[in-house]
Order: sequence, then C-alpha cells, then structure tokens
Amino acid sequence: MINNPEQEQPRCRFRKEIAVAPGEDAFEDIDTPVNYLSDEIVRRTDMKTGSDKDRVSDQPIILRVEYRHCANLTIYDTPGFRLGGNERLRKDIEEMVIRIMKPKNRIIICLEQSTVEWANTVSRPLARGIDSNFSRTVLVNTKFDNRVKELRDPESANKYLVGENLPANKRPFFVSMPVRRNLDPQRFADQIKECYLADYRQLLGIRFDEKKFGGNIGFFKLKAYLERLLHQKYSESIAPTLQVLENLVETTQEELSAVRNELRQADIECQKNKVHSFVQSFALLIERFLEGSVIGDPDKYGQTLKEEKIESGVGDWPNFDIKYDIQNSEFKVYGGAQYERLLNEFEYVAHSIEFPKTSINEVASALGISKSHNVPLFEAAASDIVQMKAKRALLPLIQYILRRCAYIMKRLFDVAVNVITKEESHTFGIIGQYEQFQKELRGVFNGFIEKTQRECEQKALDDFGTFTKILDWDLMTGVSEYKEYVNEHKFKC
Repeated sequence: MINNPEQEQPRCRFRKEIAVAPGEDAFEDIDTPVNYLSDEIVRRTDMKTGSDKDRVSDQPIILRVEYRHCANLTIYDTPGFRLGGNERLRKDIEEMVIRIMKPKNRIIICLEQSTVEWANTVSRPLARGIDSNFSRTVLVNTKFDNRVKELRDPESANKYLVGENLPANKRPFFVSMPVRRNLDPQRFADQIKECYLADYRQLLGIRFDEKKFGGNIGFFKLKAYLERLLHQKYSESIAPTLQVLENLVETTQEELSAVRNELRQADIECQKNKVHSFVQSFALLIERFLEGSVIGDPDKYGQTLKEEKIESGVGDWPNFDIKYDIQNSEFKVYGGAQYERLLNEFEYVAHSIEFPKTSINEVASALGISKSHNVPLFEAAASDIVQMKAKRALLPLIQYILRRCAYIMKRLFDVAVNVITKEESHTFGIIGQYEQFQKELRGVFNGFIEKTQRECEQKALDDFGTFTKILDWDLMTGVSEYKEYVNEHKFKC
C-alpha cells in the first residue's frame, strides 16, 4: 500500500509473474479494478497452487495499491488455518505463516472468529509461539455481531471482552463487517458504521463496562489503534534511519572525494612519476632488507630454517643427511639475515660432505698410457679423478644454493609492497594496490632474479672448472710425501 495524495481512486496493479529486465517496471501496465480484485486473486492463486485447494505456494502474489486514503504499509495476507483435512497442507500453511511472522519489525494481526471459543482457536497459539507476550501482536475477533447476541448481562459481557490467558495490558478488538458484497465505497463505509453501532447498542443494553472495553469495540477503534501504532513505529525508526542516512551520505561524500582526487591524478605524466617513485622506493626497500631491517615485520614475514625449506619447495641438501645446527635456525628472519643463515649452512655442508670413493678401476683407467711410453703421469691421473669426484659431489650443492637464494630474494617482493602500501599510501595513492601493476612489477622482479640466477650458475660452473683443473699438490699432500707414496705403490697400480 502506497499513500499517493493524487490518487482519488485506488490504483491496483499486480506484480508481473515473469522475470523483468533491469530498469523495467516490475508491475503490470494495466490496472485491475477494485471490484475485480477478489476474482483476480482467486485466479492467480489457482495458477500457482491448482484449483483442488490441496496445496499452497511459497511464491507470493504481490498487489500494489496507490490511494490517498491509505498508509505506506506492506500487508502479508496468509492462507487460512485448518483444523482437519489434508495434514500436509495444514503443516505447510503453518510453516509459511511462522516464517512470515518471525522478523521482529513486523506487526502480527491475529484474527480469530468470535464464534470460536478461546480454547479452540488456532491462530492465537501460533502467534504466541513467535511473540510470547504479544508485544507486537494485535488480537482481532471478527464476526462479533454473531457473538454479541449471546451476551445477556454485564458479567458475561465483561468476562468475554477481557479475553483469556492474556497479559494484563493486552485486550482483543471486536469487529463486525458487512455481509453484503460488491458495495460502492460510500455504501460500504456506511455499512461498517451500521455494524459498529448495532454491536455497541447491544452492549449498552446489557450495561457492559464501557469505560474499560469501549475502546476495543468496532472497526473504527481498531483502525485508530493501528494508525497510532504505525505512527509510533515510524517515530521510533526516524532517529536510527536518519543516522543510517547520515552515515551513508558521509561515506558517499568520502568516496566521491576519493574518486575526484583519483581523476585529478589520472594524468599520464602524473601516473608515470608515481610509478617511477614507487619502483624506486621498492628497490631501496629491497636493498634495506638485504642490509638488515625490521621495517618489514619479521614476526609476520620472517621464516625459520624449517619453514624456509618447506615453503621453498627445494627440499634438503642433495646427498647429505647429517644432522647439524645452524645459527638462527629457529628464528624468523628474512632478507640479508636469511642469506647469511643460508651461507653458514652451505659452508657447513660443503666442509662436511664426503667425496665418492675411488675404485681401483677408476685409478687404472685414469692412468692410461703416457706419450713417452715410460712412466705413467700420476699427477694427471689424480687431477682427472679429483675433477670428476668434485663435480659429482659439489656441483649439486652450487645448483641447490642458487635455487634457495632465488627463493629468499623473491619473497622480499610481498614484504616490500606491504610496507609501501601501508606506510607510504599518502604518496602513491592506490597505485600500489592495482592488481595488474603488482603483477607486472612482480614479473619484472622475478625475471631479474631468474636471469641473475642463471648468470651466477654459469659463472660458478666456470670458476669451479678452473679451480679443479689447477691443483696445488704441495698444499694437499706435500711433494716429497707424494713421490714416496707413488714409488711405493707404482708397481701395484
């Protein structure tokens, strides 16, 4: 129901049963005359539930009425309750009504027939189950004209009008409505007035307590009470509604101001300068992390040695299973401290690893034959064996440590971006939060690391090859000791 002061006659339109496109009016273009409403509701109900009256539907029939004499109000008209018949239908109706009554902002109009005794009513126990003290429930007894004829004296009238098992401040309303249908609006209003006067005369004739119960007799008293109740609900909702609107306006203004500021800064040159400044700050932060700093929150972004090995996906050192203690292994560190811990770990592993054993077959094959066909070149043979054994034992360590180094470096990206977006957002605005920008920056950063990793690996391989080709035997065993060893074992070799 919509209060429309310009609508002299009720304008009734049903909501369209089919889905509507965005921006399209959800209600039908053609109005339904008031005198056809009842038949139209029956027709639409049968379309949803069938004409056998053996089931109900959760899909509502929505009717919008615009009229100058109605309040802004939404009314839910539920199916009538049943005492017998189809048990499943009765249960479906109760579940539907309970679901509609549950929202605490809704007023429950509990209709009961005056001809039915309190103990046999169906709707009141259902309403009490949702609203135990009837704080938002209005009890209305219809067809009062049939019951008032049975009230013979003040005692019986007052006892009936007070109701049963109700809170002290809660009284039912008693109304009678015209029996005749299809009356014009003026005649219908006159009939309601006549029904009210007839009931009231009957009660005055038996001298009921007019002061106590007079305000609950008749349609007009019920209408006035509901209007006061609605006004009270509206008044109670004004303050919180205004607060919500003010908060919404304030939030919208802040968002609008942010959008305007962003538009002002959307200039290409301005954005380029911000990007350059962002990247420069990013590079300086990476350098700062490598030198040592807690600005990036080690408690959050740092890693213990165990966490580093698990999350890097590289695993443990190849061909090495000795347990060892590394400095700061239990501490959460990143950047330079994490590199330092890795180098300490590499030094320990490299000094602890055992070279593969040399077999007599390898020695014999390494000696081969000298060009002079005289004395075998023992130094060349030993050098060849050392080269092969060193490559087999140490090269995997170099490849492993470079992979761990790349992982340590790559994870500094998130630490740096987090610091910039939190502590320097006033300088760069929201540019650092753009997903595509971060994706591009991460790609360049990771690409640089991977390129450097490949270059380092190639340089390490070159240096390693050079180192193993030039062996200082004086440092390894001593020249004299080596010659004595050769003379002693040369025939065996």
